[in-house]
Amino acid sequence: MINIETGGRMQKVTDIDFLGFTLKRLNRSSYILTMIISAFGFIGIGLLVDSAFQTIFGITTANNEPTNLFLVFFIGWWIYAIDRSIRRLHDINLTAWLLLGIFVPFIGLLVVLILIFSKGTAEINKYGEYPSRLYIFGLGF
Repeated sequence: MINIETGGRMQKVTDIDFLGFTLKRLNRSSYILTMIISAFGFIGIGLLVDSAFQTIFGITTANNEPTNLFLVFFIGWWIYAIDRSIRRLHDINLTAWLLLGIFVPFIGLLVVLILIFSKGTAEINKYGEYPSRLYIFGLGF
């Protein structure tokens, strides 16, 4: 836990780390790499498990489409992506409520562009210290 000064008063910022889910900030390169690696990981493993499940239990679907088991892995990735996007918005010193803009046409594209191209604040902001290292899945490089 660190204490930072915002507007003349001290504020506590907690750092809860559980399997990479933290309340810290995430810099631009860490965000992009984490999103790409996790998308291939979650979706790839989901398709493999789904395919094995269909083969083992003899389940067939129309046009060999994925079953609902794949959706479990996709939802898991989606939750992980939301967490990473919130950390990225905090690095830019923006509120996580801005992430709701993803569901609005055209504004969603603007939010994604902000997440990818905006530089984070170089100093301590109300969400914590500047992430100076590359973090992928909670590991610093």
